[in-house]
Amino acid sequence: VELDERNHPFQITPKEATGELAYTAIGEGCHYLNTFIYGTFNTGSMARPERWENAGKDLRAINRAGPLIMASRRIPACAAIYFPYDHWIVSGERYFPSFAYELIRRTFGECDLAHQDVVREKGLAPYRIVALLGTDILTEEDETQFVTFVQDGGVLLLDRIPSQTPS
Repeated sequence: VELDERNHPFQITPKEATGELAYTAIGEGCHYLNTFIYGTFNTGSMARPERWENAGKDLRAINRAGPLIMASRRIPACAAIYFPYDHWIVSGERYFPSFAYELIRRTFGECDLAHQDVVREKGLAPYRIVALLGTDILTEEDETQFVTFVQDGGVLLLDRIPSQTPS
């Protein structure tokens, strides 16, 4: 949760932003927040006093609701966007599926960003729908996992067919 004003005055972050991000992070299961306000590590633009004020108010409210939040369970996502780490590293292209994320989330409900390493370890079974977007590079192991997912009844959304392996 960043309180830094490094882009001010070009980008004026709403004073409520820090609290809203904290609520969202905790609602998604986050158990640790860092404000990134350490003199050694900041970018030279400390937060405006009103942002500190609002952040403090919201963090105190979150603290009061803590036991209830911890007893709550997040609704598991039925959909995910696959994060193609190999493609990202090998191609040098940046991967920002924010518009696709919103489209999928609003269409199917909760949506996870499924990192390639987590998918390799835990599989795609928790999801009914997985989007593979902006990806040209895919390992044979990952390809096999997607084929099995579809054969088992999962829906795979593609914007292209990956055509390369990392090697």
